[in-house]
Amino acid sequence: QGLSVLPLRTLLAPPAKGGRVEGELRVVIPAAAGGAWTAHPNSPWLACTPDRGETDGTPLAVRVSIADDGRDRTLYRGAVTF
Repeated sequence: QGLSVLPLRTLLAPPAKGGRVEGELRVVIPAAAGGAWTAHPNSPWLACTPDRGETDGTPLAVRVSIADDGRDRTLYRGAVTF
């Protein structure tokens, strides 16, 4: 069994000025993948909590958040690699 992240895509509303919005992913990383995992967001306004953990094959809730970065925009596109 391999790595599993659901949902594969999460759509969140843009954050309010100075704010943050969050969504939740379910991550399953088998013990065969190694001893630990780390989340690697591709943008400074994108974050995961927790951002690391142990691999044991059980589903883990990971909160994904978008923080307002001060620019006037209505669309944020980002990705996280586990």
